[in-house]
Amino acid sequence: MDYITRKRCVEIEPFMKPLHEYIKGKLIDLELDLDVLLSYIIEKDNHSWCFHFILTRFKRKENVEEFVYYNTVALGEGICSLIELDYDIFAILVLGFTISYFSKI
Repeated sequence: MDYITRKRCVEIEPFMKPLHEYIKGKLIDLELDLDVLLSYIIEKDNHSWCFHFILTRFKRKENVEEFVYYNTVALGEGICSLIELDYDIFAILVLGFTISYFSKI
């Protein structure tokens, strides 16, 4: 992970755990797990090629942090529509959530 991406992650780190817990709670309420959610977004979202590309590259273990950073909008909109979270609030946080999730794959 390059310095700028790492710096962005550090800046929003304090928000990540509460956001992650909130989303996890909502997903449990909806009886969905994150993989199902991603599949749903990939299936329903106009930007699904982003996630196909991201997942493919992660499977090949390529460095995609910058790509993820510039393509979090589709994930944010997909999650917001499913869990009824205000997108303006979520937009700032989705970057870190996405990077932290995909970094663990």
